[in-house]
Amino acid sequence: MRIVDLLCVPVLAGYFTDDQTAIRAGARQDGFCYLGRPVTAGFDRIREPGRAVSVLLVLDDGFAATGDCASVQYASVAGRDEPLATDALNDLINTHIAPVLVGTAPDRFRDAAEHIDGLLVDGRPLHTAVRYGVTQALLAAVAHRRGVTMAEVVRDEYGTNVEIAPVAMFAQSGDDRYLSVDRMILKEAGVLPHGLINNVAEKMGANGEIFREYVRWVRARVTRMRARPDYRPVLHFDTYGTVGLAFGNDLTRVAGYLTDLGRIAAPFQLRIEQPVDAGNQDDQIEMLATLRSMLRERGCTVQLVADEWCNTLADIRRFVAAGAADVIHVKAPDLGGVNNTVEALLHVREAGLVAYCGGTCNETDESAKVCANVAMACGADQVLARPGMGVDEAMMIVGNEMARVASLVRSRTRLAAFPSPATSRTGSRAAMVTSAGGPLGPTRLHVIVSSTQSDSHTWNLVFLQLLIEELGHRVVNLGCCVPDDLLVTECLRRQPDVVVLSTVNGHGWIDGKRVVRRLREQPELAGLRMVIGGKLGIAQHGDRRTTDTLLAAGFDAVFEDGVEIDSFRSYLHSLAAVTS
Repeated sequence: MRIVDLLCVPVLAGYFTDDQTAIRAGARQDGFCYLGRPVTAGFDRIREPGRAVSVLLVLDDGFAATGDCASVQYASVAGRDEPLATDALNDLINTHIAPVLVGTAPDRFRDAAEHIDGLLVDGRPLHTAVRYGVTQALLAAVAHRRGVTMAEVVRDEYGTNVEIAPVAMFAQSGDDRYLSVDRMILKEAGVLPHGLINNVAEKMGANGEIFREYVRWVRARVTRMRARPDYRPVLHFDTYGTVGLAFGNDLTRVAGYLTDLGRIAAPFQLRIEQPVDAGNQDDQIEMLATLRSMLRERGCTVQLVADEWCNTLADIRRFVAAGAADVIHVKAPDLGGVNNTVEALLHVREAGLVAYCGGTCNETDESAKVCANVAMACGADQVLARPGMGVDEAMMIVGNEMARVASLVRSRTRLAAFPSPATSRTGSRAAMVTSAGGPLGPTRLHVIVSSTQSDSHTWNLVFLQLLIEELGHRVVNLGCCVPDDLLVTECLRRQPDVVVLSTVNGHGWIDGKRVVRRLREQPELAGLRMVIGGKLGIAQHGDRRTTDTLLAAGFDAVFEDGVEIDSFRSYLHSLAAVTS
């Protein structure tokens, strides 16, 4: 399976791009818009419609793997890339990405994503939105090729060893910070309400009084409106540095204020994101680390969340090493490649901190689904419900994706442990393979079906998968054009009972000799049975040389073109009996 085309499609993002500096400086709202002129580079207005570019990797089977290039709501601040017009994003992708990917096979996500993320243009990495969207599409392509979810690809390639299950959703209110809380409570969001506390005069108060009363109201509202007493959401507010602005960045006063908020929020856990903004990374790390120590000295349980100036994987490692936060907001669009989001979440978890798989309201449904898969695969503590600020739509998109993915993974696990007879395409039940009259369980084989690197045919692989499954065995179909390295990797990881290579392009005797040597070189695969079949060469039917050559090379059985399929069935039946 190969990428045959790359399409760029301008699309809408889920919210708006805002000039945070102008808003924090006091820009007044007029309805949904802001009055005044922008002050940040890249903005024509203080609030602009969110735009994105969908990247479609078209595969040779017709499937289009999608990823969306999106920027955060507050682009171009705290070290972030400035927002780019969709035309500029299209040009970057078509010029620098398409030539690299078209014609390649989406074999391994991690390798491909790291390659794209590491590309340099004029000595600089590509825009974060480009790297973010393209690597999403690569993850979707690899998942499609393997016939699994994106979460399983991440779990397996990074060895996360976590149960793929839904994680707590963090719902965000936007400016509708009262009615939205009711929606979150009714739908039992695990973390709420965000609050969008991005202005001192209107949302924080000169002495923090407006925000204090809002925290008090949210706590009371949860207690009053929850359907059951054991619903205990985390109260997480994003303050965009306005706490520090209200108190002149006096950390003693800030610590006292946060301690008071922690008492008001009790018994719920309180998290405050970006309480201060120092204006640069070094001072930000120092201020947050100092503030965190001051809170602990007071016995305060309020958790600090790092966001601004904590953009890249390298940034996150600095914040973690300095002990500058209790929660790290891994803001996926800011990290560029999705591979960096994976690495960051795992790093935060390893450090014993709260791993927040975040992002922005200005993303899309596609990027939201990708991040939902990543959050589950990495065992994140919470994931942002996005896109948009509407609560219901974001919780539906992210929540439903997690529910479906978790159900698929559970189903595969259940079927692997408790096999049932397969149903043929005619609807009839296939007989259960037994050994010495015993049940199927002890004789069920784990089979990898694969083609060779040079063969792009798929019909034969589908036929074999259906046949083997009807016989009651478990099948992993790696598809066509499988590189030798991928087959070796999958065999080492999955430890099958037998590998069935099928090729119909006439080159099987060449590819087969090479592949079987690679597999036989692995000590861990000493007991692996390997068979090959199909149109293996160009010799006339009945010529034993091809079969003898492949058997001598290391195959346990060879089924050349013209051999009755019953011979293959008998082989599997005998192998199942031996295995039992």
